[in-house]
Amino acid sequence: MSLSIFIRTDSSQKIGSGHVVRCLALSEELRDAGAVVEFVTHNHQGNINKQIKNKGFNVNLLSNQIKLKLSHKLTEYEQYLGITQEVDADKTIQILKSKKVDLLIIDHYALDIKWEERIRPYTRKVMVIDDLANRNHNCDLLLDQNYIYDKTRYNNILKSRTIKLLGPRYALLRRNFEENKKRHNINFNNIRRVFVFFGGADLDNLTNVTLQALSQPKLKHLVADVVVGSSYPYKDMLKIEIDKHPNATLYTQIDNIAELMVKSDIAIGAGGTTTWERLALGVPSIVVTVADNQVVFTKYLDRDGYLKWLGKSNQIDKRIIYNAILKAINNSDQLRIQAEKGQELVDGLGVKRTVNLLLKLNRNSTYKERKDLFFITVLSDRKTWMDSWIDKLLEDWLLDGHQVNWVNKDSEVSEGDFCFILSYEKIIKPNILKLNKHNLVVHASNLPEGKGMSPLSWQILEGKNNIKVTLFEAKAALDAGDIYLQKGIVYKGHELLDGLRSALAKTIIKLCNQFVIEYPKILHNACKQSGKESFYIRRKPEDSRIDVDKSLSEQFQLLRIVDNNEYPAFFELNDHKYILKIEKYDKDQ
Repeated sequence: MSLSIFIRTDSSQKIGSGHVVRCLALSEELRDAGAVVEFVTHNHQGNINKQIKNKGFNVNLLSNQIKLKLSHKLTEYEQYLGITQEVDADKTIQILKSKKVDLLIIDHYALDIKWEERIRPYTRKVMVIDDLANRNHNCDLLLDQNYIYDKTRYNNILKSRTIKLLGPRYALLRRNFEENKKRHNINFNNIRRVFVFFGGADLDNLTNVTLQALSQPKLKHLVADVVVGSSYPYKDMLKIEIDKHPNATLYTQIDNIAELMVKSDIAIGAGGTTTWERLALGVPSIVVTVADNQVVFTKYLDRDGYLKWLGKSNQIDKRIIYNAILKAINNSDQLRIQAEKGQELVDGLGVKRTVNLLLKLNRNSTYKERKDLFFITVLSDRKTWMDSWIDKLLEDWLLDGHQVNWVNKDSEVSEGDFCFILSYEKIIKPNILKLNKHNLVVHASNLPEGKGMSPLSWQILEGKNNIKVTLFEAKAALDAGDIYLQKGIVYKGHELLDGLRSALAKTIIKLCNQFVIEYPKILHNACKQSGKESFYIRRKPEDSRIDVDKSLSEQFQLLRIVDNNEYPAFFELNDHKYILKIEKYDKDQ
């Protein structure tokens, strides 16, 4: 039977369209996975409910009949809601009570634990999408896609069992951003096209101010793609400004924003959902925050070199925007760095990760309560062969209720319980090792034999097919800590690199999970390394050289470990270099 999912969110001139946009991204992926998704929303002025319907989703409208009577009693965010959240919950219950609801997703700043507890009897599970961390929640899963250093900010406002999806790896982007990611190719030495978008409503009319800046002589050569939403209230004024700029084109409430954005060399806009869209496409950005909740993460992104933050909307004028754009287009190195770092931070797969977890959470309708929940960090190099396996490991821990964090620099490691160091080749500073109770490394050798680099590859080259994998405590000295667990892999001798890695990754996952599950009893297993130590050196591309005077049979162990993409086998003959790529024949294909 299909999953029945309802989404409670709103859009309006005051609220903007970002909440609905990210919920649509999530709902389309859920629908493709077989779920039936419906929306519950108000009919506020400037809403984009029509866009929801155009995407093929049913919209259940909440009545606002008592709005005027109660408006003077409403809190700040309830002013956006239009009624008290208790009344809103009761109206939502009227819609849900005759339905079988598997999951209710809430994306609304005006709703908190009071609303959620009122609605709980009418849904199996509750998910909250939030950015603020300013109120208590009663939910099974919470998603906050923002770039925030404080990974513990939800700890005191959620139940310990709540699954937390934190950070830009869970950014809810529409699928066309993933599809367009690889199409973007900027000549940073010749910036010609700028993308302008300050959100669906842009009540501060920064779009018009930006057009005035772009009309100045030193910027008038730039082609400007200008986007506004259907709720943008200054269309007549903007049309006058557009007509002054011969290279400007206006687009209103478009669905193909990714295709338009990917054509640009630089962007200027608000600090909401489009921040993650620009980063995913590698478009260097100048950002103005138009709401208080955008300030903290935008400031961090600016500090860490992902974008240029100009300040809050009430601090911005034509001169500031003009100077910022002029400076940016004359600084190709900075733009290049922003583009590269942005795509590393936001890979566009956040929706897929979230839906995968939601489906698993639904299948685990009854799960065992754990008394011990941990804050776990995984530290790995960026873009390693282990990435997809680390993703699976994080899913396992999230579904068990642990709080997890995946980082690619030791400077990003947070205080916590465990830091698993997987596929990370840099030396970690002693002060970083003090941040967690335990720092765990998994190494593919029978320590103290085979310390150092690429132990699996070196052992395969030596003709070994029985490989010990060791989980041990990281110390300042190389591969020198106490051993907690070991597990053997027996290869058959025909596996190529993918098969070798797959078996190793599965073993690594088992060891990491075993340590967490059996902690703290596992500490009693600790034993010092004993025996004669040996070291392997780093393998280089040159090590993939094939000797033309030897047979393939003699060099098969080398062919088993070469990477067809990163360091393929090669040979040189008659002053020419040749690449050899190897794959196993599948008779069933």
